[in-house]
Amino acid sequence: MTNYSFDQYMKDMMDMSDNINRLITKGHKVHIIGIFRGSLPIAVHLSNILPAEMSIIKFQSRDGKDKEPTWVLNNTQEEETLIVVDDIYDSGKTMKEVMAFLKTEHPYSYAEGHVLVGSHKAEEDNIYYYTEHDGSWIVFPWELDNVSKVNESVA
Repeated sequence: MTNYSFDQYMKDMMDMSDNINRLITKGHKVHIIGIFRGSLPIAVHLSNILPAEMSIIKFQSRDGKDKEPTWVLNNTQEEETLIVVDDIYDSGKTMKEVMAFLKTEHPYSYAEGHVLVGSHKAEEDNIYYYTEHDGSWIVFPWELDNVSKVNESVA
């Protein structure tokens, strides 16, 4: 198991925002799309530091409950540049399904995928990643045990 530190998160978020900002400086109207639940902290953070609206798609392929992506919050407009963010690119199923969904929903929009943690597999699928995945289970800062304890104490 690997703890993905808050410091690593901040470094990767700055690199990700710089990478996305290259599109903004070229005149793209960027719209951040978070995948419910794991990437919501990333999507909110990017939406706050970039001039970008945010939407949410629900699709959890790991537990097998979701058959197809669905909108939780859709603020997108035609021909925006859609930036799909996620915490990790493992098998690629989630990102591929979400990107295909967006292609049918917004056929004239450009879309890119960005993940905090990925590997050559993500790169082969044209997904940007910022930390190399070594194959171990990753615990992100928002998944730490003491976060659960805080949540239980206020529930």
